[in-house]
Amino acid sequence: SDDREGYCHINARNSRSYWLSTIDVQMSMPMPAENSLNYISRCVVCQSPTNVWAVHSQGDPEYKCDGSSNNLLWNGYSYMMSVIQSQQGLGQNLISPGSCLQHFRPRPILECNNNGGKCFIWKGASSYWMKQINDSQQFVKPQGVTYKRNP
Repeated sequence: SDDREGYCHINARNSRSYWLSTIDVQMSMPMPAENSLNYISRCVVCQSPTNVWAVHSQGDPEYKCDGSSNNLLWNGYSYMMSVIQSQQGLGQNLISPGSCLQHFRPRPILECNNNGGKCFIWKGASSYWMKQINDSQQFVKPQGVTYKRNP
């Protein structure tokens, strides 16, 4: 938006940004965005002669790639989506390698409120992951289960 002096402000009011958090460090309270870099996951983009894709198995926790030309890059956890404090949902396409996270954490998304300039892993956030199912249970109504994180 333009102000009276001719400046254009982008993401300065109610905008939020979302980041994949690191696995090692827990934030104890909201902090200024400029102090949050140690809590944001890092990545690298590499060129490959073939496409990279994720394959999810609801049965075998150590799913193997099919064929000799498909090399396993990593095993992980099937991440579907998160619903965050601001009641917005965000997720990954299940064929994307970004849907196969190498490490599980209950709330993998760090939310930054650009209005207040604070970032945090909010307690009200939820994440959704694919669950293992035995072949005999594929078409049976699932029972709700709650798991508690280890301290």
